[in-house]
Amino acid sequence: MAFLLALVAALHLAPAYAYGTLRYSWAWKHIGIVDYIVRNGSLDRNAAYLAAYHNWPGFFIACAWIAERFSAGPLDIAKVAAYAPPVFAALYLMVLHALFLKITHDRRLVFLAQFVFLGGNWIGQDYFSPQAATYLLYLVAMLLCLGPLQKPTPVPGNRGDGSW
Repeated sequence: MAFLLALVAALHLAPAYAYGTLRYSWAWKHIGIVDYIVRNGSLDRNAAYLAAYHNWPGFFIACAWIAERFSAGPLDIAKVAAYAPPVFAALYLMVLHALFLKITHDRRLVFLAQFVFLGGNWIGQDYFSPQAATYLLYLVAMLLCLGPLQKPTPVPGNRGDGSW
């Protein structure tokens, strides 16, 4: 797991630190929606601009609530949002680790699957966005759904394959 977290640091944390600002322009729109909610106390369902953003209320309302609790302005939110990719990637890894252990107990396969996920997921979809948070919730839902499908612990002396 330490190697995978080091990979997350190399792929996501280093750029967040090096750039000093948000890497993805869409995140600024998301910060603007959060700031709008903080300033006005609600979303504008009839907004002429960025109407789609006003119709994804869960993520933005949660972020606005957190921003209000910490008295954070838009630039403060941007400083935190710059580190969303490494945080989401680390959270994905934790959930995926538990998810893959539901499928196999071979730690090498679990490591390889997480490694392939990190390599393939390095496309900028885990920035400060509702999609990144929803994907994390999707992985958690998959983990909860696979709970009953976990392989039972084999009983000594019983191969469990119906053989005599």
